[in-house]
Amino acid sequence: MQILKEQAEAVKKAQAEQKKKYDNALAEGDILFSSSKFEIAKLKYLTAFEIENNVLVQSKIDLCDKAICEKLISKGDSLYNANQYE
Repeated sequence: MQILKEQAEAVKKAQAEQKKKYDNALAEGDILFSSSKFEIAKLKYLTAFEIENNVLVQSKIDLCDKAICEKLISKGDSLYNANQYE
């Protein structure tokens, strides 16, 4: 009986640690995203996604992808308009 209790406590502790890692990755990703550090934010969201695959995290990853694309397009447009083709 004691062994089962210890195993249950170990599982509960491991789940709490995973939840903490998930919450931290999500919070860090949100801070980075709001600072326009989309590539690093995406890495944090991917870390959270590995822990808990859900729609919320996937939508944040998608937002990062969109922001990264928009940033690259804007940079390309600026270079084109400045006649800097190389």
